[in-house]
Amino acid sequence: MKITNLLHFTENHRFLTYRDFSLSPLDYRMLHTVYQPMIGPSAISLYLLLYEQVPAERIGYARVEQQRRLFLSLCLEPSEKGRKSLIEMTSKLEAVGLLQTKRAYLTDNEEYVYQYRMQRPLDPYAFFHTTHLLLLLRDKVGKHTVLALKDELCCELTEQEVMEGDEEDLSVPFYEWFELNSHVVDYELEQAFMETASSQSAPSDADREEESGSGKLDAHSLDFSEILRRIPRTSQNRMYVEQLRYERQQLQELHYLLQKYQLGISHMSRMLDEDGAFDTRGRLQYAELEKWAHLYFRQGKKRQEERTVHLHQVGPATSTSSTSSTSSTSENTVEDQTANTSAASPEAEGNQSETTELQMAYYVQVPAALLKKFNVHDYNRMLKERPYTHVLAQFFPGTIPDLVLNTFAQIDLNYRMNERVINVLIHYIKMHDLSWNKNYVMAIASDMLGRQVDSFEKAVTYIREMEERRKPKAPAAKKSKGRGRSFTNGNSQKPKLEVMQEQSTGTYNEESMQRALKLAEMLDHEHKR
Repeated sequence: MKITNLLHFTENHRFLTYRDFSLSPLDYRMLHTVYQPMIGPSAISLYLLLYEQVPAERIGYARVEQQRRLFLSLCLEPSEKGRKSLIEMTSKLEAVGLLQTKRAYLTDNEEYVYQYRMQRPLDPYAFFHTTHLLLLLRDKVGKHTVLALKDELCCELTEQEVMEGDEEDLSVPFYEWFELNSHVVDYELEQAFMETASSQSAPSDADREEESGSGKLDAHSLDFSEILRRIPRTSQNRMYVEQLRYERQQLQELHYLLQKYQLGISHMSRMLDEDGAFDTRGRLQYAELEKWAHLYFRQGKKRQEERTVHLHQVGPATSTSSTSSTSSTSENTVEDQTANTSAASPEAEGNQSETTELQMAYYVQVPAALLKKFNVHDYNRMLKERPYTHVLAQFFPGTIPDLVLNTFAQIDLNYRMNERVINVLIHYIKMHDLSWNKNYVMAIASDMLGRQVDSFEKAVTYIREMEERRKPKAPAAKKSKGRGRSFTNGNSQKPKLEVMQEQSTGTYNEESMQRALKLAEMLDHEHKR
């Protein structure tokens, strides 16, 4: 058990136990004679205590209780020392394959809930063929004791007692001995089974904790066996791919990736087998997978365009039928994937619809081009749940232009913008008939990233503010003629200068002329002095 903070593992935290088997006398003997020398009696006591949480004659989940019961039953102090002892016991059980521990965080109560999934002890044949367990038992009890335990637990025949010659199977199949009346349908029995199944799955406490921790997804919706069949056993990623069966969150991410880029099982198997698909701890590298998926998507799009051009060159009749068949085939594949997902887990779809319920206050209007295909509820749900590639395909009659696809791929892969925000951005551009130019779209996206618009509600609020700015403003009231620009000193901007008025030109008489000449001579005489 990997616990970094002891405050997250206390006697006040709740736990539940799950087992799908019942111990036989041989299993009890394996626990006491083989497993107990390896991990100690305290760990075996914890294993039996967890086993008894579910009645011996039943299988499934136990009731959710506090871990205080484990501390008291094992005589452990509810302190740091007792927590370390309990963690050590569970770690030993996990190391030898008798226990698997999981933890879910409940956001409503802000607490961790622990789930102990019990595993059945190995039978003697399987145990003595497991190298690391055999070597550990040898180091604990010695080589001679190991050989004695093998002779006691395994009854092997000698060479003289082994049957010689070809063997023949004499077993009788079921339908050769029994005959069922398949024409009569027992509706009451089927209804009883359906009611029992629904009543068991609905109020299950374990399902609630698992849903709140990682989300519900049916692992078989991805056809996991088909993925394993396409990955060779000699691949270094084979072990990590097999572990994906129990990782619901990572399976959900893979399923979304398939829908986003319209890929098939072959593409997914090829990506999971590439170097760098997993880290050293076996965790899925989603960023690398998304880059490869985008490359596969663009490559498939290019081939589809070349195929369409070639078919148009062959002939109009052939091209029309071929293109319609190819487009219908591609649409059917996407619809089949969606249908398989919904059919595989109807309860998960119902729970998801409840958790992703849109608020009416943040509804956006449906563009005029899509009024025949969507109502306001379906359109807003598409913006919030579908990838941006699906939303772009709704606005273009044929294939999406490369310039538009490159722009939004850069926003998604490089800038890591939330896909719901990208969908709202696409809606805003289409709703107002704006330009799909890269610089214009990137300017809006940069502004949204700078304002930290990272959710659907924030994006809707952002485009509403933009729409308010785009509305024409009311004309300002005319100013009165007598009012000028006012300043603090009360003066106008330019000083008002006096203008010389032209005097009326008249005739000069001789007397005035003589006075002017005398005045000029006086001035000249004074200047010469």
